[in-house]
Amino acid sequence: MPALVRDYVESGKASLVFKNFPLTMHTSAPGAAVAAVCAAEQGKFWQMHDQLFSQQTRLSDTDLRAAAGEIGMDVGRYDSCRGANASMKAVQEDKSEAERFKFTGTPTFIFGIIQADGTVHAREVLSGAKPVAEFRRVLDRLLSPPPSD
Repeated sequence: MPALVRDYVESGKASLVFKNFPLTMHTSAPGAAVAAVCAAEQGKFWQMHDQLFSQQTRLSDTDLRAAAGEIGMDVGRYDSCRGANASMKAVQEDKSEAERFKFTGTPTFIFGIIQADGTVHAREVLSGAKPVAEFRRVLDRLLSPPPSD
């Protein structure tokens, strides 16, 4: 992921948008997703994301609060955010969007082109963990100019 972010996102060639899709079989997933939403409010989304995935067995409310402190979040603001209905609503909106696309698992990656009206025209979907080369193939194809007649 870091190489893709460096080569495509940081260079301005592509954008990366994360959407939460907590699977019902993972009982801790909704709380972890809310923690990530609250981290995003403090500009710490990716730090929390990395923390959550590196410590997948430590996702209790106490663990998530400790993780917030470990990554330098204002824990008081974190607590307020966790208790706000808007945080769970944001997670639920992401999940509903994934369900409309008929996603069944994570991770799922949508590649598309941003239209003039701001919507994204999905061009390709990758499901599951894939090699970096596969992401590069899709991105390079989508970023290539269309063939001229």
